[in-house]
Amino acid sequence: MALSFVFAFVLAKGLVGFELSFLTSQSENAGRSGGIFSVLVATLYILLLCLGLVVPLGIGAAVCLAQVLFRRPKLYSHLSLALDTLAGIPSIVFGLFGLVFFGEILGFGYSILSGGMTLSLMIFPYFIRTFEEGVRPMMEEYDQALDALGVERFRRFGSVYLPPLVPHLAQALILATGRALSETAALLFTSGYVDRLPKSPFDSGRYLSVHIYDLAMNVAGGEVNAVRSAAVLIVSMALLFFLTRTLSQSMRRTS
Repeated sequence: MALSFVFAFVLAKGLVGFELSFLTSQSENAGRSGGIFSVLVATLYILLLCLGLVVPLGIGAAVCLAQVLFRRPKLYSHLSLALDTLAGIPSIVFGLFGLVFFGEILGFGYSILSGGMTLSLMIFPYFIRTFEEGVRPMMEEYDQALDALGVERFRRFGSVYLPPLVPHLAQALILATGRALSETAALLFTSGYVDRLPKSPFDSGRYLSVHIYDLAMNVAGGEVNAVRSAAVLIVSMALLFFLTRTLSQSMRRTS
């Protein structure tokens, strides 16, 4: 109920006087006027880079945990504890790590590359643990039948396991994307503040949540565009949730 009130309040304030040009025009006067086009592009780049790293590695790690390491209780327990601990680390710690490791040691500086890779480390444990919860019981159910049929293990995932796992994959993707979209602290130290249009992954780019924070806290007179940007963020997350849930339900009916 309280969350619905917050969303309704932000949307009511942010959509007053809202025009589509806000999404397609560049920021002006330190964000007080103009739109958020360059911010949206930078956010999309960072998010795609982040998910491009997390999804394939996360699927592999979840399958390994469920299929191999689950049979070794001590090792599985230690790795599960490590993932849960990693998920509980404050985001500002990830930001400082990304600043030093990706920004300074690897030489990426304040860039989309630094931001995306730091963000991937943050949401990696969320994705793995969520997807693994769906993978393990399903694999336990199918394994005996597949062993009896003589189906080779390396062929099982794509042809047998993956179709019924699509809803669980969608759930893990929703959680990971929502966590990534709402993150601010880690991106302050890695992707930077610059609100110009990025031309390569090595350029600095302002994340949408960082843009909202900057307008609300550091720019006098930026509150109006801050609330409008927050409304865009909420609507984007709602559309993503609706689209992914629709696709997962459709896949569940056809599987």
